[in-house]
Amino acid sequence: MNARSRRVESVGAFDKRPPRPQPRLPVVMYTGTAQTGGATSITLAATAPVEFPGGWSVKLVAGAGSGQTRAISTYNGSTKVVTVTPDWNPVPDVTTGYQILDL
Repeated sequence: MNARSRRVESVGAFDKRPPRPQPRLPVVMYTGTAQTGGATSITLAATAPVEFPGGWSVKLVAGAGSGQTRAISTYNGSTKVVTVTPDWNPVPDVTTGYQILDL
C-alpha cells in the first residue's frame, strides 16, 4: 500500500461519523400589535389565534419594550392575554409590535 492510499483510508474513517445536529432556528408563527400590556402580560391583537401550543415565546419587535423575548406561561384565547415569565421591563403598550415564536 502506498502513502496515498493510506491517506484515503484515514479520511474515509471521518466520513463514518454521524452528522452534527443543526441548531434549530426560531420560527415566527404569528405577528401583530399589542392592545395593551402589563408587567407580566401582553394583550395580543383581536385577530390572534384562539390557542397556542406550549413551549412558544413572545418577542417584542417594535415600540415600547422592543428587544425583549419571554416564555409564554399561559394564554387565554378568548381575552387574547398572554402571561409571560420573567416580567417585562419596560412594559409593552399599544405601540408594541410582537412576534409569537416557536423556539
